[in-house]
Amino acid sequence: MEGFLLDRGFQVFLDAYPEAGHLLNQQSLDLRAFKPCALIYTPSGMQRVMDVTREPRHLTASVLAQVGSLADKLRVAALKTRLTSVSVEDIAAHEDMTTARYLERAGFTPSMVDGFFRSFYGGIFLERDLHTSSRMFESTFKMFSQGSATLPSKGMGAGSESWV
Repeated sequence: MEGFLLDRGFQVFLDAYPEAGHLLNQQSLDLRAFKPCALIYTPSGMQRVMDVTREPRHLTASVLAQVGSLADKLRVAALKTRLTSVSVEDIAAHEDMTTARYLERAGFTPSMVDGFFRSFYGGIFLERDLHTSSRMFESTFKMFSQGSATLPSKGMGAGSESWV
């Protein structure tokens, strides 16, 4: 269709990636940010959960969304607070384990792990068992928390043309 660009695959550019700011001319990419939310399919229909620190008007709807428990949502907020206050170098020094074990240790319920993390991070890690390193999980969670998931207006391929 004329005027539309189609990229295939799970592709977003996190504008908080530390090296990206050094290597790419982000302004020339004309990045378009997604809203900080997730749409999650549940037996009762689609549920939207927002990052309410950036979209506070969606607090009530996000708290009431049938995704995990209220305690799970508070754990997500605590995780965001903790990870935004540490450096990527500090994360690299954290104890390593699978992401699944990390989430279990953090106290997330199976319904939150299966209903949100397994789907969302399964797409990022390209594996739904969450065997990926917890350090990688922490790093990407930090980047999603600090920045935005974006797409260049001319598609992901535009990144190869925007080296600084």
